[in-house]
Amino acid sequence: MNYLSLNQTELISIAQQKIIEVFPKEEQHTDIYYIEKKNYSYFSAMWYFKAEIITPDLIQNLTQNAALLSVGCGEGHLERLLNKGFDIPKKNIHTSDLYLDQKIFQAGFRHHLFDLTSPWPNLKKKFDYILFPESLGVALLKHDPSRKQQDITFRFFNYLEQTQKEILGGNLNPPDLTFFLEVVEKDVPRVTIIYNILKQAISFLKPQGEIRIKHGLQEPQQRAYIMAKLAQEYQQITYPNQTKSYENFILKMA
Repeated sequence: MNYLSLNQTELISIAQQKIIEVFPKEEQHTDIYYIEKKNYSYFSAMWYFKAEIITPDLIQNLTQNAALLSVGCGEGHLERLLNKGFDIPKKNIHTSDLYLDQKIFQAGFRHHLFDLTSPWPNLKKKFDYILFPESLGVALLKHDPSRKQQDITFRFFNYLEQTQKEILGGNLNPPDLTFFLEVVEKDVPRVTIIYNILKQAISFLKPQGEIRIKHGLQEPQQRAYIMAKLAQEYQQITYPNQTKSYENFILKMA
């Protein structure tokens, strides 16, 4: 099938049918689901199709031997659907998490054990796509469980907001950028954590590769900081589709 011929609604419809075909009834999840014996909630594969973080072009490229790393895959409902439902070879799908879930083990994906907020191991491979499926947001919550760190600074707010708007509008080097970066970095420690995570991820991207994040960079001030800060170091970086859901964040290397 040529998935590029589909729009997102059509792809979602196909994914819904494939979930029924691939999974036993107790695993035909279409939303957030809770596993009692693990005392943990997971996001279904359908969650990411509906959020438009899994798109026709990504599916098409994976079927044509593009490589995916899913960081924080949990029990791999999404990754197992990609493999069994969309016939994406296992060798094209690498997974990672703090642990190895039994369902990931049974699926046979190449799995990497690491904490995404810590130094990453040598993965010995470059990827066309690195996906953070809700995992960035979850990791940041675990890093600051008491929620003592602020998500946004209100110091010099009018100045910062103007710079923020320019960055989000596509000007990655606006006037007063240095001031914006310094204030946000000092007042919002989370941005340094996110920046370091993404720098490590970029080191494992192929040319033309993409990082796709579902949740974790929805705060506009943080998003603007990351976009401008990364652009200072990586001249060929672009940010497609930033006008869609602020739950999604996509960066692409030229």
